[in-house]
Amino acid sequence: MKIYLIFASLLIFPLINYAQEFPILEDTLALYNQGFLNIKSKNIKRHVSYLKHSYMLQEEYQNGNTSREYIKGSDSTFLFTEFYNFQKTDSITIHGKKREGLLYITNQTVGDTVITYNPDNYEKQISIDNLMIPIGRWNFYYENGQRSMTGLYSKNGKEGKWYNYNTTEYIIDKIYHFEKNILTKTEFVNLLLYKKRAKINQDLKGPWLISRNLDGSIYLLRHSDLRQMTNEKKVIFFEKDNSISGKISGRNIIPTIKGTWKLIGYNKLRIQQENQIIDYEIGYLSKSTLTLKLINR
Repeated sequence: MKIYLIFASLLIFPLINYAQEFPILEDTLALYNQGFLNIKSKNIKRHVSYLKHSYMLQEEYQNGNTSREYIKGSDSTFLFTEFYNFQKTDSITIHGKKREGLLYITNQTVGDTVITYNPDNYEKQISIDNLMIPIGRWNFYYENGQRSMTGLYSKNGKEGKWYNYNTTEYIIDKIYHFEKNILTKTEFVNLLLYKKRAKINQDLKGPWLISRNLDGSIYLLRHSDLRQMTNEKKVIFFEKDNSISGKISGRNIIPTIKGTWKLIGYNKLRIQQENQIIDYEIGYLSKSTLTLKLINR
């Protein structure tokens, strides 16, 4: 009579972490399990491994486009990139970045420690997940490819100043101030975000140097000292009495424009010269930068 002995044992020990070093952020992108990336998603497009270690992993959208990508950068980091789900055009898929930065493999374990025993040789196998956290500078992007936000992650989450950029120009709208992943202050660099007509009216006053004027869009820079301006540059003066004058700087100051200006609401500027009325939409206003877009003429 032959007797077959089959033995399998599964023991699960809950992991208690009394002194958690790293916060588990609301968007935990991945965990690390003994050399392998542990991804929540089941939509794995490609996984490259060598000697029981993950080196590159891609997730995909339902249409087959790459959604997320993890590329090993060192023994403790992966470069993470998330993509927008752009549709294919003429058989070409545009992989527009949504966000990108480094993920750091910490020593902190999460979840349960799972211990299993091989039924053939009774060898013990331990499976445990290590927390991966964003670290260093991360960049976020709009769908048009322009950077939307940038900031630093520390081991405690978002830290310091995070810069939020305008959707149409590479200029700063807001600055978020973080301490250990807690927002402590929001600073409006784009003064239009206050939506206060009196404040915007006050900040418009003074000399502005026309840096660029193309297809009805005007880009102006604040200039307080005309002597620093290069030759043949146009300067617009928004005077306190709501009069406006334009001049060309150089060796001589030559008047070129005379008229009046006024705000309509908080983000529209009307300029009148003799019988001509020109309306502009204020796209951006800071202490140093002003953008105008022609509405009608």
